[in-house]
Amino acid sequence: IDPENIVLTNGSMQSITLVTEALCRGHDDIVVMEEYCYVGTINYFKAMNIEMAGVPLDAHGMRMDALAETLQRLADEGRPPPFIYTLPTYQNPTGTMMPRERRLEMVELARRHDIVVVEDNCYGDVHFDGDQPPALYALADSPRQIYICSLSKIFAPGLTLRHFTAAPAL
Repeated sequence: IDPENIVLTNGSMQSITLVTEALCRGHDDIVVMEEYCYVGTINYFKAMNIEMAGVPLDAHGMRMDALAETLQRLADEGRPPPFIYTLPTYQNPTGTMMPRERRLEMVELARRHDIVVVEDNCYGDVHFDGDQPPALYALADSPRQIYICSLSKIFAPGLTLRHFTAAPAL
C-alpha cells in the first residue's frame, strides 16, 4: 500500500465517520451491511439519518445470495447504496469468518453494481491459529474498495489508532 493512500484516524468511529461523510449523498442514503453489526456503527448511521439494509448472516458471514437480492432490489427501486459496509473477518458481534470464495463473490457483486465496499478489518490481526482468508482489499485491484484497519488490538490496546486506505481517485 502506498503510504500516500493511508489516512490515520483516532479510532474506529472516526474512520467510519470520514468514509461515510465522503460517500453519502444526502437524505435518502441507504447503506448495505450485515443484519447484525457493531452498535457504534448502527448508532452513527441512525444519527446521520442513514437507512440501513441488513443482509442476513450464516456461519460464514454475510450471505451472498441475500446480498445479491438486496443490491438488485435497491437498483430496481432506483436507490443504489453508496457502499456496502462489512466486517468479513471476525464479524462483530457474531465472530464469523467469511471464506475466500465468498469474499471474491462480494467483490464481484460490488463491481457488477458499481458500489464501493468498505471493509472494516478491526479484528483481522487478532488471529492465532490456522490460515486466514485475505482481506477483500487484497483480493482485487479495485478502485472501489476502502480498507479500515486497527493497530489498537495488536500494538497498544489503550491507544485507539486506526487507519484506512483507498485508491487515490476514491
